[in-house]
Amino acid sequence: IEEVNIPATIVTIGERAFSACINLKKVNFEENSTLTTIGNRAFFNCERLTTCTIPLGVREIGSEAFMNCMEYTSTALQANLSDYSLLKLGHQAFHNTKWFNEKTICGDIRLGKCAYTYTYENYNEGDSISIEYTGADIIAIGEKALYGMENIASVTIGANVSYIGEKAL
Repeated sequence: IEEVNIPATIVTIGERAFSACINLKKVNFEENSTLTTIGNRAFFNCERLTTCTIPLGVREIGSEAFMNCMEYTSTALQANLSDYSLLKLGHQAFHNTKWFNEKTICGDIRLGKCAYTYTYENYNEGDSISIEYTGADIIAIGEKALYGMENIASVTIGANVSYIGEKAL
């Protein structure tokens, strides 16, 4: 399978629906898509996936949903990432994609209004880190966003955050 067309009537793409379809390059969503959920590992290991423009109405992207889709870039997402209304973003949803790898700098990585993860490349062991999830633009903190991070001295969560993912802190 190299290309899939998803009709507007599909509300959920289930867990592992296209997992390991290594030849899949393109996923097309019909105009006025009603898609709200992309399940865990839905596109896991779709190594050649370059085009899968996630509809703006998607509220949940599961754990490892696009993990190891190595050719997946920000152009495969909607043009304005801040328009997304995501509330739940699973652990490592976009790990090992071009989009994620281009963004692994000090600071938070966001997909719409959901703070996905925090990465620090250049801190010395023993340095304390203060993290803020504040501002009107952040309404959710993704699953395992700070999981396993050491040396966090403080975390400030803004009043607009209405969802904190499993094992986020």
